[in-house]
Amino acid sequence: GDAEATRRVLAQTKEERQRIIAERRLAIDFFDDDLDECYYAEEDKYGKCDLDRFPRCGNNELICYNRTNRRDRFYSDWNPRFFINYHRILCYPASWEGWGGCSSCSPGRYCKQEKRCILDEAQYCCPGEWGCDTEDEEYEE
Repeated sequence: GDAEATRRVLAQTKEERQRIIAERRLAIDFFDDDLDECYYAEEDKYGKCDLDRFPRCGNNELICYNRTNRRDRFYSDWNPRFFINYHRILCYPASWEGWGGCSSCSPGRYCKQEKRCILDEAQYCCPGEWGCDTEDEEYEE
């Protein structure tokens, strides 16, 4: 059952998990095994993601996690922590890459520099990506 799956996930070594992530191209949409957490609805808890529960995308597809914000945990700057809900993970056609087909954070925007989702992107500076200077603002018309 669920307890057995949880034990299996916790027993996996970091190397095993990194191999699975690489083989299945799970990092295409900014997946960080050390930072990301998943929601287990049947147990109403958050924890380390069970990679076997992620969909297996085809060769012409890319995985998209569609993280959503928590309402009970926040960073020190009051941005909420985000989580992955297994039911919201989708495979998108690879041809959509760059067209905005995948939303790493919904609502919000993924800040690669900080390896986290930012809920109110309009009021936030993600260094080297968006919101930090007037040059960024020119492109966001």
